[in-house]
Parts: sequence; structure tokens; C-alpha cells
Amino acid sequence: VGRFLPEKYKPAYYDSTVSFLHPVTGLFPHANSAELFIWLGVAQGFSKAGGEQSQLALMFLLTGLIVILMRGFITEKISMHLFKKEGLTHILNDDK
Repeated sequence: VGRFLPEKYKPAYYDSTVSFLHPVTGLFPHANSAELFIWLGVAQGFSKAGGEQSQLALMFLLTGLIVILMRGFITEKISMHLFKKEGLTHILNDDK
């Protein structure tokens, strides 16, 4: 999907897309199997403390989405600054 974006938005899109694999682990463990053992350990401790795993998964997802949104905005601002600093105005003016 990112191939259809203008070049100036691709760094933020890529950062957000790659970061999305982390918060969905609680709801869809197969999405990022490398983090499954960490998730299961945290979920077990949360259950022993009296919490529900579904509540933890939703909090993890919502927190992750907020952080991803912030990362996307910050990456976009940094990218725009670096494009201007390097004189890459053809990227900034490209509105395909």
C-alpha cells in the first residue's frame, strides 16, 4: 500500500507499519511469534495479580496505537526537516 504514497510520507508510513506488529500480539499471538513468550509471561503475571488477560490485551493495543500515532507524526516532522535541510525540494513538492 505504501508504494502509492508520495515519497515525503513513506518514512512515517514505514515506521508506523513496522511498529504495528507489537501491540497486536495480545489479540493475535501469531502476528509476532517472537514476542509470544514475553507476552505470555506478562499475561501470566497480570493474571496472578488479579487482572484479566483480555483487559491487558486491549490496554496493550490501545497504548500501542497511541504510541504508533505519535511515532508517525514525529517521524514525519523529522523527515520533512531533513528533506529541507538536505535541499531535497523535489521530494517535498512531489504530490503524485
